[in-house]
Formats: sequence, structure tokens, C-alpha cells
Amino acid sequence: MRNGGSGMRKNKINPNSLTDDEILEIIRDEYLEIEPTGCWDFFKRKKKSPSLPYLQKRFGLTFNKILIKAGISEENLNFVRRSKDEYLEKIKGLYSKLGHTPTVKEFIANGYSIEVINRMFGSYNNAIKECGLEPNEYKSKITSSKTELLKLYKEISSKIGKPASAKDIDSLCTFSSGVFSLRFNGFNNLRKLAGYEESVSGEKLHYSKEIITELLIKEYYKTKRHLTKEEIQNNKGLPSPTTILKYFKTTKLFDVWAEIDRILVKREALNKNNIVENDDDSKAEIIRAGQTGESKVAHYLSFLNLNEYIIYNNISIRVNGRSQQIDHLIIGQNGIFHLETKNYSGEIYIDKNENWSKTNRNKYEVLDNPVGQIKRHEQLLKEALDNKYEIVSILVMANKNCRLLGLQNTKLNVIKVEKLLDFINSYDETKLSKKELIKVKRALDKCIELIDTQIV
Repeated sequence: MRNGGSGMRKNKINPNSLTDDEILEIIRDEYLEIEPTGCWDFFKRKKKSPSLPYLQKRFGLTFNKILIKAGISEENLNFVRRSKDEYLEKIKGLYSKLGHTPTVKEFIANGYSIEVINRMFGSYNNAIKECGLEPNEYKSKITSSKTELLKLYKEISSKIGKPASAKDIDSLCTFSSGVFSLRFNGFNNLRKLAGYEESVSGEKLHYSKEIITELLIKEYYKTKRHLTKEEIQNNKGLPSPTTILKYFKTTKLFDVWAEIDRILVKREALNKNNIVENDDDSKAEIIRAGQTGESKVAHYLSFLNLNEYIIYNNISIRVNGRSQQIDHLIIGQNGIFHLETKNYSGEIYIDKNENWSKTNRNKYEVLDNPVGQIKRHEQLLKEALDNKYEIVSILVMANKNCRLLGLQNTKLNVIKVEKLLDFINSYDETKLSKKELIKVKRALDKCIELIDTQIV
């Protein structure tokens, strides 16, 4: 029990003695006073409002909808969990407002989360297609003729009073500069066709795709990440972004880096000297790191409301002769949460082909994709529960020095441990009755062979 918990409960008003309007008024006043950053933050700091399970049972609504019912406008909500249809309506609304298919930047600028869209639909463009709109990526496949593009280039150049550069095109035209470079085989050819002299400060090096690839790989190892378009533009050791796109025959820098990633993965897989060897010492180090990560996650889980959640740490589940080790399992009325813990440090990158890699202290390492391991755990847990319940799997990164990149390329719930409690408490896509909760616990207890109930 937490200190002062029972004393605080004695001072609370019995919510059953209040009308719905009175409860909603209490919630509204506390929400505006606290200004929480999330559902968990609200229920951690609230003093008068009833618990989340009580509210959901009484009103039959998610917490966000209860807040709206209490008079909090959606614009003032600090956290919003919408359905697929609601997000599609938001995209259609932006389309009507802007007069064109909203870009990812425009979508984010209007306060929406691209990570949620990627998780729900697989990608932003999939959501765009479900709205019946044309994805922006198709705009790179220009149907305009070279004559029309040349006319457009002349108009832009005339407007700015000089031959337009790639940078000018990107800032003043709806088409990217890469489109012009690809169509006219470089900007110098485009300038000549437009009646301008070739660029005196043109590229002094004769590049090839192989040369550019090695230059980009060299910069990747220096920075331990993908360079942005602006960083490439300002790097004197690299060709311009337009030149890079031309040699890779694409209009997207993302595709260039995806190809670079594939090359790196193959090289590192072949170069045994650069891959961590699983000898006895390294195995022991990995085990120690894993135990440290699990202890940290268990510590965070100890701050869940133990009246609402049942927590299992480090258990072994055996079903039909097969067993799996589960790092953490949490069951509550809002879901069954399966946690796989990783204690990686450094930069974790997931490319668009779902290849995982880690770079830390100038060391590059190819990682196993955790999807297979998590799916095996899920399958066994579902069998233990007669396939009657959904399992919410979460890949928890326990190390504070871990940086996550490319999360849009995986459907896994990958979050850092600091955000774990907020995720669990605010999750409202599943509802279990108290009777179902008891059944789930009994079914799991029958399958548990080993259990460490100690919470650090």
C-alpha cells in the first residue's frame, strides 16, 4: 500500500451518492486545474474524481468521451485516442480546408500524430487511399510533359530573376527538384534548354552511384544516423541532394537511405569482425543487461494501481507441451498486456523492410527482428486463454540512452520505459468485466511454471 493512500480515500465523497452531472463537474474542474499530459497523469494527480474503471463502467464511455461530455472541448484535450473512422474524417476535413491532399507535415502541423496513423493503417498513404484521395507520393510520377515542365522552370526563373536552382524549385514549386533533374538528366541540361548558360560552379567531380553510395556510408558511420536533405546540401564532401536522387533514380531521399541500409545489413552480416560474437563473456553481458532492463521495467510497473492491475514478472508459461519465458504480463479491465523488454543503448533503426540495427560507440550491429519472438509469446498466451481474448504486446526499451528511429516501419508498439505507465493506463480499446478478469487470472495461473513476484 502506498503511504497516505487509505487516508485520502477516507476524505473522498462516495461517487454513488452523486448525480452524473455532479461527477462530470468534478472531473471538468480537476482537469482544467491539473492540465494533465495524459490519462495516467490525470489519475495520478487527481484528488476528487472517481477512478477510471468506475467512470468507464458508470458512463459506458472512454475517458476522452467522458471529458468531452464534461464540457472539455476536443481542442483542449491534451491526449486523444480516435477510431479509424475519426482519423479518416480528420484527413478529409484537412483536404476540404487545404484544397489538396494534405502532406505528412501538414497533418502533423494540425496537431495529429503520424505514429498513430502508421499503427492503425500501416502507412499515411494507406490512410489517404482509404479516404479516396490520391497519395502525395504519386505526385512524383508527373504526367506533365517535358515541354510543360520546361515552361514552368522558365516561369520560376523569370520570377526570381535568375536561373532557378534545385533549392529554388523545392521552395517555389509543388514538384520536387528531383523531378526536373530526372526528366532533363541534370540541371545543366535544363538550363541550356531554357536558354541559360551552364552553371559555372557546377559539380567538379564525375560521380557514379557506387561512389555516392560509399560517400553516404562514410557519412553514416560518422553521424550514426541518416543525413537530412539540408545536411547533405551543406556537406562539401557530398554531391547535392538532386544529384544523389538522380543517380538512385528516385525522387525521395528516404528511398536512397533504405537502399543504403540494405547494403549495410549485407556487409555487416558478412563481416564477422564487426558483428558481436556470442562467446561466453558476451552472453553473460547480454544476460546481465537483460536482467537490468527487466528490473527497471518491474520497478515502473510497481507504480500501477495494484487494486486495478495484476502484475507478473519473469514467468514461464507452458501450454500443450510448449513453453515460453515472458518478461512481464499485466492484466486489468482495460486489457491483457504482454511486455518484452530490451535494454539496448545507442541508436536503434528500423528500415522500411523491417530490418533492425543498432549503432553504439562506433559499433554497428544487426539485430534480430523481435516480431517473431513476440508473436510466439502471443500465440501461447492466446492458447492459454482458449483464444477468447486479445493480447496487447509492447516492446519496452528500458535503457534511457536508447534512441528509436524508423518506428513508422513496424506495427509493433515500441515505447521507452518512461512512457509505459501512460500507455497502459490510457489504453481503452479493450474492456474486461471483473468476472472475466478472474477467469483470465485462473487460466494463466494454471499455465505458469516459474514466477518471480518480487517487484524491485
